[in-house]
Amino acid sequence: MVKLRCLIVDDEAEARNSFRSAVLAACHDIEIDEAETYEEAKMAVAHGRYAIALIDCNLKGKDVESFQGLGVARDLSEAGCDVLLISGMTDQSLPIMADDIANAAFLLKPVKTADLTVEIRRTLRNRERRPPPRSELPPGLEIDSVNSHRLIWRGNRVQLGNVPYDITMCLARKHGSLVPYDTLLKCCISGGKGALHSHIRQIKARFELADKDFLAIRNMSGRGYIWES
Repeated sequence: MVKLRCLIVDDEAEARNSFRSAVLAACHDIEIDEAETYEEAKMAVAHGRYAIALIDCNLKGKDVESFQGLGVARDLSEAGCDVLLISGMTDQSLPIMADDIANAAFLLKPVKTADLTVEIRRTLRNRERRPPPRSELPPGLEIDSVNSHRLIWRGNRVQLGNVPYDITMCLARKHGSLVPYDTLLKCCISGGKGALHSHIRQIKARFELADKDFLAIRNMSGRGYIWES
């Protein structure tokens, strides 16, 4: 499966380094691209697909207007990217513009790395919980159009609780790839590997009610689980 990708857009090297540290603290397994100018940002948007972006409002570049970072944020948002707009300007209209134009959260500089890390984690977690497009799901698995927390496996409905649903989605989004125990444990409210194994047994039992031959979820002993397509 393709790794998550992040775009950092800021004309200050120190800010980019700080943002990079926060992104890696929130998700160590992520690819990061950087842009310093408006032109570089537009080129990155044209040639890349990103899950999350951290964007400064004012950027260096040729013949650009104030708040040009909002335009980059809008283009990314329209492409399905979650955006955090960050600025040192105290213009009270910016948070509203960020939300209206790019559906983006707004943070005021200077931003502490720890606070930014928390916001990035929250953004990525919420992204994971959103139903993925059908094209990203394993063959035979669909999201119920009436109830987004109910799955359909080969035409039959599968009802899951919140934690089993999150675990199933984590496996399904990365189908064909091993998902380590530590990653899956983040879906659990409490308990260790024992609780995780118990949830997996419940998930399998639910799917087996819909398909007695269900064998898609497999334990890779000592490592994690995999949804085999």
